[in-house]
Amino acid sequence: PESFMELQPGYARNLTAGLGRLDGFSVGVIGNNPMFNAGVLDPEACRKAIRLMCLCDAYNLPVIFLMDVPGFMVGKSVEHNRILSLAIRFVEALGNMSTPTLTVTLRKGFGLAFPAMNGSGLGSSGLYSWPGAEIGFMDPEVGVNVAYANRLEGLSEDEANSERQRLVSEIGLATSPYEAAGTLRIDEVIDPADTRRILVEDLRQLAGRRIPPPESRPLSYWPTV
Repeated sequence: PESFMELQPGYARNLTAGLGRLDGFSVGVIGNNPMFNAGVLDPEACRKAIRLMCLCDAYNLPVIFLMDVPGFMVGKSVEHNRILSLAIRFVEALGNMSTPTLTVTLRKGFGLAFPAMNGSGLGSSGLYSWPGAEIGFMDPEVGVNVAYANRLEGLSEDEANSERQRLVSEIGLATSPYEAAGTLRIDEVIDPADTRRILVEDLRQLAGRRIPPPESRPLSYWPTV
């Protein structure tokens, strides 16, 4: 039967990490939790993910990433808490994993947090998205406010609202998962009901993979603090 054991449940609650079983296969699971801080990646979330990746790498467990991330946290507080250093260490650890990884974008993957959550370019053995997900450089509404603020300021309230909606719709087209699939940033857009079956099929194919010796695994000595 399927089961899941969450690790460090009271720490960095914006990111869920733990061990589970899927059709008999033992796996690690890393997922954003939008119920806390919108699921953003902050220094604590990076540390939590790194620890889980190191654990899974040591025991040859594949890691499944469930993505619903608006981006990295920004601001003076997280900068003083080494967000830049930890974000880089997080991505480097992901790139140095000796175990396979699979990724499903559930709702959103924005900015640099998309590749950090095992998006395109980091060697995922399967990169999938649900049809309603958004993938792009920024949430369309936020992007319009940032990129077109000067244009909107010169309009009346009604004109500004109308133009804002038009721009949001225009930018929103570029965040479609089908657009991401067309530009090879993901492998496939899947029906949510097929998620379990597809992940199990991938795990079966990966079961016969070559396992590198411990001395060739960088994560065996990776910093986790």
